[in-house]
Amino acid sequence: MGILIEFLDFAFIVILGIFTIIILLRILGRDIHLWRASSAANQGACPSLSISITEGYATRKQTVAGNRIRIGRDRNCDVVLYNEQASRNHAEIRVDDGRFWLVDLGSTNGTRVNETILQDAAARLRRGDTVRIGGENGTATTLTLD
Repeated sequence: MGILIEFLDFAFIVILGIFTIIILLRILGRDIHLWRASSAANQGACPSLSISITEGYATRKQTVAGNRIRIGRDRNCDVVLYNEQASRNHAEIRVDDGRFWLVDLGSTNGTRVNETILQDAAARLRRGDTVRIGGENGTATTLTLD
């Protein structure tokens, strides 16, 4: 009976350790792309961009950096959107010669820059520009470049 209790104690500790490792890996995996962007910004490798993101009644601010900043619902995007009208990989901000360009990645519901529909071309982004992603005004996500 004593050996069985020792075995069950050992099995419990092993299972608890495995669950702890799984949870830590999920937390680290979720935040690793934010850490990479932050590290690149701190090293001066790429210009950073501050964005105000409005979805419904909620607005949040996010600073991103990198030569390619992916925007969409996929959790691996640099800017993750929670709007069902946005595609998983909806658009991308690319940096070329210190200038920001927005490219629609073939999204279903479209992308607008200052209310001009983005079609088959990149649009140059400047501070103060407004990007609308997916749907009409009530269902769209708005990104404002600060």
